Amino acid sequence: MKKRFIIFTTLALFVGCAKNNKDSDIKNNNVKNENLAKEEVFEAKRLAEEKAAEAKRLAEEKAAEAKRLAEEKAAEAKRLAKEKAAEEERLANQDQSREEGEFKDGEKDGLWTIYNKEGRKEKEITYDLGKELKQVIYNDAGVKEKEIIFEEGENELHTLFNKNGTKAKEGKIVDGKEEGVWTTFDNQGQKTEETTFKEGKEDGLYSLWYENGLKKAEGPNKGKCRVGIWTWWYESGEKWKEGNYSEENCSSRDGTWTVWRKNGKKLEETVYTDGSFESRKKY
Repeated sequence: MKKRFIIFTTLALFVGCAKNNKDSDIKNNNVKNENLAKEEVFEAKRLAEEKAAEAKRLAEEKAAEAKRLAEEKAAEAKRLAKEKAAEEERLANQDQSREEGEFKDGEKDGLWTIYNKEGRKEKEITYDLGKELKQVIYNDAGVKEKEIIFEEGENELHTLFNKNGTKAKEGKIVDGKEEGVWTTFDNQGQKTEETTFKEGKEDGLYSLWYENGLKKAEGPNKGKCRVGIWTWWYESGEKWKEGNYSEENCSSRDGTWTVWRKNGKKLEETVYTDGSFESRKKY
């Protein structure tokens, strides 16, 4: 009996030791797992910090490179601007006036171009063995400003131009004075008026046009005075009014003045004597 008890006691002790060993192993494994987890978290944190530090370093390098390139670009632009300003100043101080063209039999022939001291084209002259045929004058912007066609060595046909290059005015000059019909144009090239000159003074038929190209008014001028029969039209083309101006009293109405409706029927007739009203008849 005593022997059996000893065996049971020994067996119990063995089983208890085994259980204690197993619990100890589990505990040790748990500790190891916790340590591994901590190591993994630490490693992940370390890698993230390294990655962030590397990204920051690259961003700083990129920003520094961009700043360097911008400074180089700004410095280059400043250098070029300085060189350009110096060149412009040099050219401005340098007289670049010149004439370019060809000679034939010792005379200017064909197209000759004249440049001013700044080097801008100022004039073009067409010659025929030394004889001027045509002259074109340019403004500072390089736009044609005036054109002169010569005949028998005298100024003949003058054409003036608007700033946009369209024709502004055209007529003849003889002995330095306007002669014949001078035509004026608007910025779109539409004819707006015609004035007749004799020896530089208005003398003859004067005409006005609407923007739509239809005639607006027409009659003779003498100096700055209206004389003779003058006629006006509606913008749609129908005759509007007509009457006579005195030859003796500048721009004074004289005789019967008639006004029409657009349908062509008379609206009224008014009688003047040397600018003074006499009577009026309505229709």
